[in-house]
Amino acid sequence: MNKIVDEMLAHTTLCSHPEPKNILLINGGEIKEELKQYQNLNIIEREGGVEEFLSSKIDNSFDIIIAKEIKDDELFYAKINSLLNDKGIFTLYLGVNYYQDIEKIKSSLELVGRNFTISMPFSFGDIKNVVAILSSKKYHPTADIILQKSDLLEGLEYYNSEIHLSSFVLPTAIKKSIIKVLKH
Repeated sequence: MNKIVDEMLAHTTLCSHPEPKNILLINGGEIKEELKQYQNLNIIEREGGVEEFLSSKIDNSFDIIIAKEIKDDELFYAKINSLLNDKGIFTLYLGVNYYQDIEKIKSSLELVGRNFTISMPFSFGDIKNVVAILSSKKYHPTADIILQKSDLLEGLEYYNSEIHLSSFVLPTAIKKSIIKVLKH
């Protein structure tokens, strides 16, 4: 399952942005391995406590930030937003299940969405059991997918352009329960 998570977080995000250069991985684990498929990326990794690290960074520094295991906090998300440029994308791995953790998903969507034009959950794995949130200042993850990138990736076990698009499809009951905090 970790390979699936890393592929989905990396490729769903990078195939939604036409020219990413500066990437920040927060508690990203093996996601960096997936990013090796892309050229000319400047990748900064940070594991563990990140608040002090984020405070030392200059605003508008990053095109993309991908995070796992962070605190669900409005001030934290505001700092993430300030570190992204005006076309930035932030992907947050929640690792929860739609049907068991809908309140957590709604809460995270609401907090993250306050700082972004688009904020959408996406799911992957067996029976939609793993959820992440892609939030963007400009690019829509289904309307702006870069097919030339996604269709040319090699050595993947899970991700492809069809999975990318379908991962944003929500079951009706879930969509109804989060529609007020969904920004699409």
